[in-house]
Amino acid sequence: MRGISIAPNGVGVVTVVIRDGGASGTTRCSLDSASTTVPYYLELPGSGILFNTDIHATITNVTAITVFYG
Repeated sequence: MRGISIAPNGVGVVTVVIRDGGASGTTRCSLDSASTTVPYYLELPGSGILFNTDIHATITNVTAITVFYG
């Protein structure tokens, strides 16, 4: 994963937990934001985060999320 774009839904605190290996897999990235209306983009440094199997995201108070990889 090289970056992530998040569009909050304006309801409350945004949380995003991204795991490697499904819903019960290893947490690779965990984000919390008090911003409830402003979309934001996070570019990961270096080579980003490597996922060995499947990516699973648990999101709260998010309208849309885009994960950039490559």
